[in-house]
Amino acid sequence: MTAVVFAMAGAAPAWAAAPVVTSFTPTTAAVGDPVTLQVTNPDTDTNTVLINGVAATVMGKTSTSLTVVVPAGAGGGKITVTTPGGTATSSADLFVVPSGTAVADVSGTGRLTVGTRTTLSVPAGKAVMRLFDGTDTDRFSVTAENASPSLCAYDLRLYDTKLSNSGTASCWGSTGWIETVAATGVAGARTLVLKNTSTTAGTVDVGVWSVTDANLGALPLDNTAKTVALSTPGQNGYLTFAGTAGQRVSVQASNGGTGFGCCEISWGIYGSDGNLVGSKKYGNNLLDPTTLPKDGTYQLRLDPNDFRTGSITLNAWIVAADANLGVLPLDGTAKTVAISTPGQNGYLTFAGTAGQRVALQVTDPNSFTCCYITWGLYAADGSQVGASKVGNDYLDAVTLPSTGTYQVRLDPADTRTGSVTVAAYAASTDVNLGVLALDGTNQTVSISNPGQNGYLTFAGTAGQRVAIQTTNASAAFGCCYVLWGLYAPDGTKVGSTKVGNDYLDATTLPSTGTYQVRLDPADTRTGSITFAAFSAVADTNAGALVLDGTTKNVTISNAGQNGYATFAGTAGQRVAIQTTNASAAFGCCYLYWGLYAPDGSQLGWTRVGNDYLDATTLPSTGTYQVRFDPADIRTGSVTVGAWTVPADTNLGALTTDGVTKTVTLSSVGQNGYLTMAGTSGQTIAITATNASTGFGCCYVYWSLKRPDGITIATGVSNGSSSVKLATTGTFQLYVDPIEYHTGSITFAAAITP
Repeated sequence: MTAVVFAMAGAAPAWAAAPVVTSFTPTTAAVGDPVTLQVTNPDTDTNTVLINGVAATVMGKTSTSLTVVVPAGAGGGKITVTTPGGTATSSADLFVVPSGTAVADVSGTGRLTVGTRTTLSVPAGKAVMRLFDGTDTDRFSVTAENASPSLCAYDLRLYDTKLSNSGTASCWGSTGWIETVAATGVAGARTLVLKNTSTTAGTVDVGVWSVTDANLGALPLDNTAKTVALSTPGQNGYLTFAGTAGQRVSVQASNGGTGFGCCEISWGIYGSDGNLVGSKKYGNNLLDPTTLPKDGTYQLRLDPNDFRTGSITLNAWIVAADANLGVLPLDGTAKTVAISTPGQNGYLTFAGTAGQRVALQVTDPNSFTCCYITWGLYAADGSQVGASKVGNDYLDAVTLPSTGTYQVRLDPADTRTGSVTVAAYAASTDVNLGVLALDGTNQTVSISNPGQNGYLTFAGTAGQRVAIQTTNASAAFGCCYVLWGLYAPDGTKVGSTKVGNDYLDATTLPSTGTYQVRLDPADTRTGSITFAAFSAVADTNAGALVLDGTTKNVTISNAGQNGYATFAGTAGQRVAIQTTNASAAFGCCYLYWGLYAPDGSQLGWTRVGNDYLDATTLPSTGTYQVRFDPADIRTGSVTVGAWTVPADTNLGALTTDGVTKTVTLSSVGQNGYLTMAGTSGQTIAITATNASTGFGCCYVYWSLKRPDGITIATGVSNGSSSVKLATTGTFQLYVDPIEYHTGSITFAAAITP
């Protein structure tokens, strides 16, 4: 009789043996590559293959093997084979290279242990791959340290189970870092790829860290200090407290450990809905009083930057409402107020009227010192009026926008407490100080009310040139405590703002109308100052300069006036200019002058008083100006001479046998040179003697230049210098008289041992 055996549906037949994966090739592959598995007991029909949990299509099979293709979305990891006889898992890992990495570039593979640092060696231009396992809820961060040969030699990338890039670090500082990556929701192996992009083999210490936010306990709201620590790279932490809607809470962070420093940990309060309450803070810092929006449990979350770990101390407390510090009179009466609760702000009030002008002064900030209390003026609708101020400061007269109760709000920095003195003034409108004559007549004006500004007026015509001088600023204004400037009829500023005793150089008026010279004392200062204004005449044309050294006297006799002399110049021409005999009013330093091209551009540097403009090459053909600009309202005269400067002259050959050679430079501004043959290795001693009266002790420079033009020795007038030659060729001994000096000098050169 024949026996018939039936298998229950869903169960492996009794005769089916479980498969075993003994090996596979290759061990490193790319998506789409075939992989052949050596399998004991594969099924003749049904074989399910998973690579790191992702199904791979079976493309071929034999009695001892299965061939599959690496599917898209599969990361490296274990290979499982399931048949009716059971499931087998490979003992080895298949490493799947991500996009951008070639299989041929992978020099090594293996596994990493989470929570430890491993030194990875990477050949030049190659990559290594490492795997590590994670659950569906695990979060990981990666550190890279002690990189050689250089910080920028490596590219580090982390991939999830589906081979999607989760984070990258490249060209890092002392430590590379891949920020904590979110949980993938899929269990399996993650892939880490480290590439060496340099031409030198090297090593890197790599660590993978499992990260879970740390519950650091309850945060008391009674200002008790609580020190907490975060010791795992990439880990965040939080403290909790129970809060009530409308409650005001302030938090101080201090004693941030070395790892956190000034700025390497952020923190803030978060509601039960996960939203930030107030602002985010960094390092040792203060969260100003923050109003909680509802009842519930709040978290103070701590988020270290990159891989940093360390400790920090936190204090939190409930803050009373802003302190009403009373009424502030607007008559300048000083009022001293104190804030005694850490984190508390305060305010003073006054009744204001739309259009009223008010100035505020704060002094004596006690423990707040220069910089640790901020204050400002706020309207009844809560909007700020004017700028925020800090410590001892002054809010210049501001116009109140509406009628109502105004607040002067005081906001101490961090947990500081102390006292401060506040004074307020109902500032008068700007005072009309009268008409300013444009004939140089001195007019002394006074500002007698704190916070008040003033102005003088004059009638001006479009194109008119006006200069203004201030003198005799009173002690309260001093050097620097009163600003003034010229304003056109439309209110725009003309020229620059000036300070104290100063001068506004001749300025061309843009339109016809009434101009104001506005005066603005600093803070609450009062005092007097004297103005003089001048209707400056046009620049004076002193005539043509002859370029043969003939001098011309230039006289400027009107305050604010400039002057100029002209000459016809040719492109490529070289010109030198000398000024002498500056009158006493101009002295050493009170007359500026310079050379200007036909297009108005300046050539060379601005010169001052009696000075010299060295030989300058003219850029174009046309009429040039030598312009003179006296300082402030000074008048006087100066003498100017100009020369056409010949090209540098070849003064002949200088032998190296000690024979002397006398050279003469007779044209102002002209330089010259001697040539000398030299051989590498020679030591040459150069001596200069018999400098003529024109050159004297100090008015001719000389220098020895190599064949490539590099200076290798220098001297002044009579003197000597010795130098060892490093090249062979023709050297130049360059002779350069200072300024307008001319004369003769004798040189000798000799080879020395």
